[in-house]
Amino acid sequence: MHRRYQSRHAATAVPTVGRATSAEMTHSVPVWCCGIVLLFGGCSSDLPNPNANDATENVMGTVATLSTDEADVCEFALRFALLDELSWIEPDQRLFLAVGLSADGKWLDPAPEFLRRMADLSTELQPASEAEIKVIQRVADTDILRVEDPLNGNHCYIHYVTINRWHNDKEVEVTVGTDGGTLSGAGYDMVVEKHGGRWRFKAGTRREFIE
Repeated sequence: MHRRYQSRHAATAVPTVGRATSAEMTHSVPVWCCGIVLLFGGCSSDLPNPNANDATENVMGTVATLSTDEADVCEFALRFALLDELSWIEPDQRLFLAVGLSADGKWLDPAPEFLRRMADLSTELQPASEAEIKVIQRVADTDILRVEDPLNGNHCYIHYVTINRWHNDKEVEVTVGTDGGTLSGAGYDMVVEKHGGRWRFKAGTRREFIE
């Protein structure tokens, strides 16, 4: 599916955040279309669809190997992306996280210590591999996928960050988004920069997309 981009130019950067808690972050981020499934003909999701031939897939995932800087960048980007969503999700709703893609297009799990770093967030965090990817329909030889929480069968999203390109050791391009299955996802590309030893959003670099 082609990404549909919307320009967004921020006037100011958000407060600097490295390993900061979510309480330190005050910049408002639009909610990403959670619960919205986009249905328009001729399109297919360009999000990775692991195990599309299986009716249900829930397997042990591959844990990402991240350097210290990569882990800090991923943590900042996920906190930035989750800031607004955490204000309205249900208390018992679990969030599934991914911190990259494998060579074969599958989500990479964060390490247990990474999840512990984000334990101050007001909901339970799980690696992406704990979510179920189910085939709910087949249309023109294409599997239509849905991501579910195996505990209750509810539709859910994998919240992901991928590091795309380092400009230098203090500036890096990332993508953050949600994957809820086929034609069910959104997010944005942005640049984050290191300032005073902490990572922050670089103003004017955000570009939103719907998938």
